[in-house]
Amino acid sequence: PILACASAEISGSKSPSAGMRICPLSILNSRDPKRRFPRTACTSPEPQWIVQKLGALRGKKILELGCGAGEASVHFALQGGDVTATDISSGMLDVVNAVSSLYHVSVTTCACPADALPFADETFDVVYGANLLHHLDVEKCLLETRRVLRRGGQAAFWDPVAYNPVINIYRRMA
Repeated sequence: PILACASAEISGSKSPSAGMRICPLSILNSRDPKRRFPRTACTSPEPQWIVQKLGALRGKKILELGCGAGEASVHFALQGGDVTATDISSGMLDVVNAVSSLYHVSVTTCACPADALPFADETFDVVYGANLLHHLDVEKCLLETRRVLRRGGQAAFWDPVAYNPVINIYRRMA
């Protein structure tokens, strides 16, 4: 199954913005890495919502596509997942390594595009992608996702597309 993210499901409320946490700009601009990258990605409620929907991650092999700074990868590793973070930018993978070491978790990194994965068939229990699909050929990415997922595995994606209610709330606030 592929999970999609909607604001009412994140908050448990009919109000689109209820339950959303936004970090103050001072935290995001902080020079203290533990303050800048708190235990959970406070600017992104989606990984927490997705963890709730996926269930226990301990011991599961998780692949994050287009990981960026790796907040979700670190969050999944803190939940006990065996995480591999991918991105086309080796510089962002350096950030992932720094952030994961701050939290004393292991995250494997791999520089590769999300639509041409270098992993064997049926390798992962979970494939996760955020803010990614609008950057690539969605069909190729989903075919690769299906290929690397184990039988019974789960994929979860969320994207800032025009019809995403959470993104539209954020756009009004920003």
